[in-house]
Amino acid sequence: MGVEKIQLSILEFQKSSRTWPLYLAAFILCIHNTVIGLSLFYASVTLPYHKDELHGFLKLNEEQESTYVSLHQMTLLIGSFAGSPLGDKIGRKKVLMLSNILTILSTGMMKYSTSYIFLLIGRLISGFSVGLGLLIPIILLSEISTIKTRSSLANTCNLAINFGGLAIYLFNMVVPAEHLAFTIMSLSGVFIVMYYFLAESPHWQIRTGRTEEAKANYSYLRGPGYDGLEAEIHEVIQVTQKSSTESRNRWTSRSFLHPMGILAFLFSVIGLCGIDAPITIYGPRMFADFGFHIPYQYIVLMIPFGSFIGYIVAVPLLAIMKKKNQFNMSALVMAAAAALVGVAYFIKDMEDYKLMSQALLAGGSMGLTFGYGIGLGSVIYCLPGELLAPEDKAIGTALAEFFRLIWTAGLLKVYPLCLSLVGYPPMFAFHSTILLLSVWFVYSYLPETKDKCLSELQALFQNKKIEVPV
Repeated sequence: MGVEKIQLSILEFQKSSRTWPLYLAAFILCIHNTVIGLSLFYASVTLPYHKDELHGFLKLNEEQESTYVSLHQMTLLIGSFAGSPLGDKIGRKKVLMLSNILTILSTGMMKYSTSYIFLLIGRLISGFSVGLGLLIPIILLSEISTIKTRSSLANTCNLAINFGGLAIYLFNMVVPAEHLAFTIMSLSGVFIVMYYFLAESPHWQIRTGRTEEAKANYSYLRGPGYDGLEAEIHEVIQVTQKSSTESRNRWTSRSFLHPMGILAFLFSVIGLCGIDAPITIYGPRMFADFGFHIPYQYIVLMIPFGSFIGYIVAVPLLAIMKKKNQFNMSALVMAAAAALVGVAYFIKDMEDYKLMSQALLAGGSMGLTFGYGIGLGSVIYCLPGELLAPEDKAIGTALAEFFRLIWTAGLLKVYPLCLSLVGYPPMFAFHSTILLLSVWFVYSYLPETKDKCLSELQALFQNKKIEVPV
């Protein structure tokens, strides 16, 4: 019996499976990912305090600020690569525990730093801890979820990260700035307490020879009377054994390199489309330069609020839309929004158009982040768990994130120079061009993954379909 029957059989089995353990796991991972969001946006919120030496924050010059934000991206990259072999060796859960312990340590170092070098070391450790814990939740949810819940559950990871980003901006308005670090450390503590209720990946358990543990795990996740237990376990074993019996080398295998090429391009788009640099990192400073009558700390909430609302809307869209259509729709929205921000800067110094420039900046920034949440980010981060083989997910996801982070780090470092040479309008024209190019690429090269089971997803990039008896 072929792949099609496997898919239908497992889909039928999973209709009777329980779902509350999946939602409990997603909730616990959302706590962790909220910590990730708080940590990622902590620098953008506190940079103005460093610049003006307010609330006990150390004064940083422009060169120190640039190093502070760009090196964080590099250690985040290192952490994401370290999380890959660690997740395969010790399990997904333990990596998440380590990530939160390091987050508490690093945030405490930044809070109590008395010198720039101590502050920088704390920020670098923070980047490493964020990298460790950034990708594992997406992998874990893709490995425990049912076919129907796979995309929506994976999307909760990015939703929680953006909620964390929104929360740090809100906390900045109601919590004394010198106590912002405690919000991160306390929530990490909550995750450590909840950690023991989080299910481990049955895929990882099977690949490491813990088949009986995987059966017990699946029985908990799907329900003790779940009839599809053996079918799901058999499918994972078959897919895993096929790779090992063929002595597959992932670095020369089409089944790895083909999806990896797609992911490399799409994650590069995130790094170059303007969402990381300059909107996320330099957003507060950009809004401060436009002279809003309302304090910019309130207006700048449009940045995290836009992506947060986008991710909420993306949940039902992932269930009803094809991923290619959802991606292309959001990329076009973002391209138009980036153009609006460029126009805002073009007319910024024209006195007659000051109000219009402020409206264009606010609307364009929110359009960029909303478009990212509603499709570009939500679709891209679902893809590693769907396109990559089980044994490739950890390293493949880390490698994909590498392309985002390396472009982001490089862009952050050269952005001040680019602005001094050409200004914001050409830079946002560049971001719009990248987004339009991504629309063509997805239309031409991304296969549709909606409602496909593990076997059928693997068959997308193989010359021979995987046969699994039911």
